Amino acid sequence: MSNDFNKINDEIRKYFGLKLVSMIIFGSSCRKNKINLASDIDYIIILRGKVSVSQAAKLSRNFKRKFGSSVALLSFNIYGKDIFKKLIYNNPWLALSIGLGFRIIVDKDGFFTDNLNNVTKEIKAKQIAPLGWKIKSAPRIPNLISHLERLSADFLNSADIVVARNPNIACLLLLKAMHCKMSAALYRRNVFITSGEITQCFFKSIQVRKNNFFRNELLALEQTCGLLDKMSFDFNPDGSMCYCGNNKLLKNLYRQKKRIISSLFRTVI
Repeated sequence: MSNDFNKINDEIRKYFGLKLVSMIIFGSSCRKNKINLASDIDYIIILRGKVSVSQAAKLSRNFKRKFGSSVALLSFNIYGKDIFKKLIYNNPWLALSIGLGFRIIVDKDGFFTDNLNNVTKEIKAKQIAPLGWKIKSAPRIPNLISHLERLSADFLNSADIVVARNPNIACLLLLKAMHCKMSAALYRRNVFITSGEITQCFFKSIQVRKNNFFRNELLALEQTCGLLDKMSFDFNPDGSMCYCGNNKLLKNLYRQKKRIISSLFRTVI
């Protein structure tokens, strides 16, 4: 473990003192024997007493500013004990995801370990992606499906309005509309995923006629939208920066993919 990383952990311990209950690092950086400082470093910090959302956000920002020069990709998730317990008991997908890889730095009286173990041993779930789960009897979040459906419709309506003037934005909105619609369909089936796995999980979980055609077409939309920013780190064969700046091409892409997405959702949902 690097000296910079040890120094960060020591400073956090000193800052919170006796209020600190548990300090955990979790996520992809902990899924091997060594912590990978080139990957995101995600902290869970659990404190005695109440911690408001605004207090947690302010502390997180301060820590990022203070330690960002040593380790760039830092995230601090800060909770009071009661809120952390509610968080993992009410969100089994989160408990399962944390359990994939974590490292304990501080855990007084085994608070984090005991609560995580109590939750995960009761969960009946099937892992269908690196961070995707089909969970039996998962608690429902009220109105989430209708919220996602409304968002999808709003994104699509906005895309239709701006496509003539700004097809870049229209394609991005189309992608957001697709992801919201897919997320709603997956949630109906008790499937919980991260945003980067929505399309793959959708086609793994839901049987669709012409499955390969739809999946390949929509993955192509995701790939193209990922290159809309000029600061992409992808390059053309001649060494120039690779991004999509052709408005005519983007308008045609939008119309084609919108037809495909509409056909898919009429068939499935």
